[in-house]
Amino acid sequence: MRARVKSGGLPLSRWETRFIQTYDRDALKLIPFALIILIAEELIPLVVMYAPFILPSTCILPAQKERIDRKKRAKQQAHVENMKNVYNDVYERALANPAADIKSILDAQGQVALCGLLGHSRFGLPALRLMRIRQDLTFVAKDDALLLREERGARLTDAELREALEERGILTDDLTPKQWQSRLEWWLTNVDMAGSNADPVNQRILLLARSATGRF
Repeated sequence: MRARVKSGGLPLSRWETRFIQTYDRDALKLIPFALIILIAEELIPLVVMYAPFILPSTCILPAQKERIDRKKRAKQQAHVENMKNVYNDVYERALANPAADIKSILDAQGQVALCGLLGHSRFGLPALRLMRIRQDLTFVAKDDALLLREERGARLTDAELREALEERGILTDDLTPKQWQSRLEWWLTNVDMAGSNADPVNQRILLLARSATGRF
């Protein structure tokens, strides 16, 4: 796939892009996983049960993945319910000055709120939290471009659609797949309307805060 692009062929599709990303992540996990097998094989059941995130994706069973995803959705829901005022403050700051530095948009509470919405730990130094947020939203910006190019996500399966929304901090519980599609369309429409001149991270912070406060 990479060779095709280098030779001037068709650009990577969204599926191909994510396949390569998963492959690269799994490659990084293989060495520690192999060390566990060699040094403490008896720990593998505990790793599978309590720390499946350190395993290559091919080693995670569907039931385990669903359990991980369910816990992540529950944490997202809890952050939205418990930090509504914080998301509202972030929304107002991002709306008032779209070109502001991310540090002025996200105070300490705002950083914690967005990390929770994006599935990250709320602990850590401010610089580390901001780095996680930037990395996630830069990834989402690239993914948005692929979705806009490929029929705005119309070809996604229900599982892929739900994953896309959760990566954007949008709650999916108690909604139908048709409503999931509507939420993704809302996100992509706002991204498309803002154009390429908008700061990709700040723009998505605003959308995250809007969704967390129900401003669809």
